[in-house]
Amino acid sequence: MKPVQYILPLLLVLSLFPGGSMAETQSVAWITAEEAALPDRKPEKLQFRGSATREPINGHMEIGPEIKVVKPETTENPLKKVDIDILFEKNPMGEEIDMKSLRVTYLKLFDIDITERVLPYVHGRRIQARQIDFPSGKHEIEIKIRDVDQVESRRTLSIMVQ
Repeated sequence: MKPVQYILPLLLVLSLFPGGSMAETQSVAWITAEEAALPDRKPEKLQFRGSATREPINGHMEIGPEIKVVKPETTENPLKKVDIDILFEKNPMGEEIDMKSLRVTYLKLFDIDITERVLPYVHGRRIQARQIDFPSGKHEIEIKIRDVDQVESRRTLSIMVQ
């Protein structure tokens, strides 16, 4: 066969994947400008169990899976694009993690479930996303996950974008 016969099928295949390689993923905005403009929710009052231990009920001292925020670091103040790296680990006192229970919520006056927007960035027991576009302002994102015994952990991630 002549090499010319392969050019048309090759061009046809390449036209199915615009913008480069098949491995590239298109970035999805986790939060829209319209959502960011919504009124903020009123902060919850931290509740405590007893007076001696001062262990928060609604904090993240729990026996469910551990949620570790690797990025963004609390000192970061990105201009517009944010790298996010969140690791989920089995609590030594708990059971295995149920990754299907992951819920990610943008905390505004009315909570906005953004789990579907985040799922493409879930790899194993991590959320890893590079250069995610965020509107300017302060963003509060709540991450919830359960273990196979349905014990839930939650963590609030605060992101301030200039």
